[in-house]
Amino acid sequence: MIATKPELSYLSTKIRYEELYALEQSQARATPKAHHDAIVDRLVENLQELETSGIFEYIQIYQRDRRCIYNSLEDEGTASSVLRENLFGEWSPIEKSMLIQEKERLKELVEKILKNELALFISYLL
Repeated sequence: MIATKPELSYLSTKIRYEELYALEQSQARATPKAHHDAIVDRLVENLQELETSGIFEYIQIYQRDRRCIYNSLEDEGTASSVLRENLFGEWSPIEKSMLIQEKERLKELVEKILKNELALFISYLL
């Protein structure tokens, strides 16, 4: 499992939408924020149920920088408590940096798309 702050996760869905929109508008599908947030809000509870069921031999949680922050074979505590803290706890400097970078990336994508659409619109006028 990858633990990503909800704000960063939703920003990533917006970036994926814009990337696909730039390639093929008819294929781009936006994720409503309410839907995204409802899923995120249930992640901890769902993981807790999976832990309790014993369906998995072990559980690992990673952050976006590919760092393992929990391994049930080595670490004490529950995966769900580690996930809760990482989703809703303090932002690390790495997460803050990722948020800034991703916001800039989204801005650049939107500007590029708008520039292309404006050029297309102008070509239709001429």
